[in-house]
Amino acid sequence: MPQLSLFSAYRRLKAGPKLTGPLPSFSNVPKLEALYLDYNNLAGTIPPSFLKSSLSSKLRVTISHNLLSGKVPTELLSLNSLNIEMEGNKITQFDNRFCDNLSWMNGLVKDYDCDAFMCPPGFYGIYGRQNSTDSPCTRCDLSTNPTPYWGSISCDSVIDEKEILELLYNDCGGDDWHRNDNWLENDDTCTWYGIECRDGNTVQAINLGANNLVGTPPGELFRLHQLHSLWLHSNPIDFRFKDIGDAKNLVELRLDSTGLSDIFGIGDATSLIKLDLKFNQISGAFPTELLKLDKLESLSLTDNNLSGGLPDFTSLDSLISLHLGSNRFSGEPTGFGGLKYLLNLDLSDNDLVGTIPKNFLRNISARKPIAVDLSSNNLSGGIPLELDRLEELVIYLRDNKFTELSPELCNEDNRDWNFDEVGMFGCDAIMCPPGKANYHGRHSAETSPCRKCASNTDLYGQITCDGEPVVKSSSTRLVRGFVGIVISSLFSGILWG
Repeated sequence: MPQLSLFSAYRRLKAGPKLTGPLPSFSNVPKLEALYLDYNNLAGTIPPSFLKSSLSSKLRVTISHNLLSGKVPTELLSLNSLNIEMEGNKITQFDNRFCDNLSWMNGLVKDYDCDAFMCPPGFYGIYGRQNSTDSPCTRCDLSTNPTPYWGSISCDSVIDEKEILELLYNDCGGDDWHRNDNWLENDDTCTWYGIECRDGNTVQAINLGANNLVGTPPGELFRLHQLHSLWLHSNPIDFRFKDIGDAKNLVELRLDSTGLSDIFGIGDATSLIKLDLKFNQISGAFPTELLKLDKLESLSLTDNNLSGGLPDFTSLDSLISLHLGSNRFSGEPTGFGGLKYLLNLDLSDNDLVGTIPKNFLRNISARKPIAVDLSSNNLSGGIPLELDRLEELVIYLRDNKFTELSPELCNEDNRDWNFDEVGMFGCDAIMCPPGKANYHGRHSAETSPCRKCASNTDLYGQITCDGEPVVKSSSTRLVRGFVGIVISSLFSGILWG
C-alpha cells in the first residue's frame, strides 16, 4: 500500500468488533500521514519497523488505549517529525532521547518535555499525558502501589478487565448460565453477553440478572473502575460487599431475589444512586450503613424480614423512591419529614402503629405527584389535614384502624387525588367509611363501590366483613390497588432509566 496516506480503524464511541492480535507494521507506507488505531485490543510490543518508511513531516499516529506492552522502539527516533499518542497501554520503557525533539507532539515537547508523550510511571494525568496547562501529570501516592506503566490516566494499577470477567465466569458457574454468548470465546469482552462498554473499550455495565449464576461473585469486580451498573438479581449467589468502596463510579446495584442476608460493608458504596435489595432475607433492625449512602435516589428493601422502628431518613435527602413494604417494621411512621424529592413511599404490610404525623411529608412540593402506601398496618386516628396542600396525592390506607377522615380532604381541592377518583367518588375514594367495606378498602371503580357491612361499626378502609375478606369484583382495577405497580407505570423512567 505505498500510496496509503490515511488508515482509520479506531473504536472510540464505535460499535462493532475490535482489532486484536499484534500491532501491524506500516514499514512500506512512505506516504502515511495519519494512522488511527486507538481503543482496540491490539497486544504485544510496538514493532521496531512500525513506521520505518514514513517520510511525512506531519505524521499523526494514535495507538492509545490498547493492550500494547514493553518499550517504545528507539527506531522511531529516525523520523523527521512525529505526533504519537500511546497512553492507556502497558508500556514500561521510554527512551529520554525522544524528549530532545522539541517540535514533536505538535511542539508540546518544548513546553512539557517527556510528559507531552506520556506521564511517567508513578504519575497520572486526565489524558495520560500533558497537552495543556490544565492537564498536568500528577504524582501518585506511593503507598497506593501506583501504576508501573507510562501513560496512565489514574494512579491505580492497570486492570485486566478480561481476567476479572473470566473470574466471574469461573467462580459463578458460567458453563451452566442460561446465556453465556461469546464468553471466553474471544478477547473482546464488550461482545460477551450481559456486558456493556464505555467508548467501546472499558466495562460500564454488567447485566446478568436471572441467568443462573451461583457461588460468590469475585470482589475483583469492584476494581472495574468505569463500572456504573451491576445487575445480578434473581440468581442464587452469595454476594459480598467487601471492597465495594473501590467501585467509585458504581451508581446502580440490583441484588433483589438473591437470598442475600447480610449487607455488611455496603456503607462504603457511597456513589450508589439506585439500590434494589427486595425479596431477600435481610433481618433485624434497619441497616444503618444504608444511611451513609447520601446520593441514593431509589432504595428498595421490600419483602425482607426487617423489624424495629424506622430511622430518620434525613441523611438520604436525595431519595425519590423508598420501598419498605412487607417487612415487620414497628412504631410510628416517622423520619420522612426532611425528604423533599420523594415521589414514592411504600410502607405497606408492616406493624406500624400510632397516628400519621402532621409533618409526615412536610417538605414535599405541593405540586409534585406523590404515591404513598400505608396499607395493612395498625395505624389509627385520622388523616392529618396537613396533607390537604398536596395537589396530586395517591394514597392507600386500607386495612388499618383509622377512625377519622375529614371531609376537607375530599372536596374540590382534592379531586385529582387517587387518579381523579376523589373527584368521582368523594371520600370513599380514600377509604370506605364505617359500616361499609371493599376489597381495596376504598371505592376505586364504578363497579367496585364500598358495600354495606353491619359488622364494621367503627373503622375506615376495611377489607373484611363479618371476619371474611370482601370478594373483589372481576372488573375491579387491581392495578390501582397497590403502590408498587403505580410506581412502575408512572416513574420507571425516573427510577431505572
